[in-house]
Amino acid sequence: MSNTDKAWGKWGQTDPYYGILGDDNFRKENLNEDNIKAFFESGEVYIRCIIDIITKHIDPAFAPSSCLDFGCGVGRLVMPLAKRYDNVVGIDVSDAMLEEARQNCLSNEIDNVVFYRSDDNLSAVNGRFDFIHSCLVFQHIPVRRGKCILKRLLSLLDDEGLAVIQIIFYRDAPFSKKLSCLLQRNTPFLANIVNVFRGRKFLQPPVQMNSYNLTEITRLLKDNGVENYFAIPSVEGEYYSITLYCSKTN
Repeated sequence: MSNTDKAWGKWGQTDPYYGILGDDNFRKENLNEDNIKAFFESGEVYIRCIIDIITKHIDPAFAPSSCLDFGCGVGRLVMPLAKRYDNVVGIDVSDAMLEEARQNCLSNEIDNVVFYRSDDNLSAVNGRFDFIHSCLVFQHIPVRRGKCILKRLLSLLDDEGLAVIQIIFYRDAPFSKKLSCLLQRNTPFLANIVNVFRGRKFLQPPVQMNSYNLTEITRLLKDNGVENYFAIPSVEGEYYSITLYCSKTN
């Protein structure tokens, strides 16, 4: 229940693009030139939006010399970062996704990205970063582990550096649905049966969706040198998320 790395390792081996965005156009059997182009264009649009927000509301001269993308997957976001900034690091728990990301960078003649396999201590990562980013990742990590990883990420953030972190903080679903998800999480065979009823593949890996307590996250930020931040909330279906733009003080 606490270790989701095995599931994401399987996603990387079987259906990495769908595992990242959950759109049938990105299923392995549906991947074609147009769909792959759309996948990576979504990353370009997202990074452009993030940078626009930063330059308009935080730092008009934003130009980090070193960037870290936590949960980089197949490189959807590291590639647009690498086109703008000199040094980018991507980390992920899936070896297969990391290899796909390397190949995607090679195909696009991008040579300023380094990839590392992630663990809870981010032990493969050295140095500090001006910009740390994570989107659509922490929600898939059990909260206790996620808070430890976030603390470690903040320790890698340089003084006056900027972190952009997205988390889910609330799920608007009936108790029965939440109970069903909990049972599936603890009973793999039941999860496989539910996959069939919902039109998924029988052995499709589970995807946890975890909500974080905002009070605890705010305290964690403050305890780790981040007191200047603002938040942008959003709602997608039953999930309420927030993107935190965090500036680390000296």
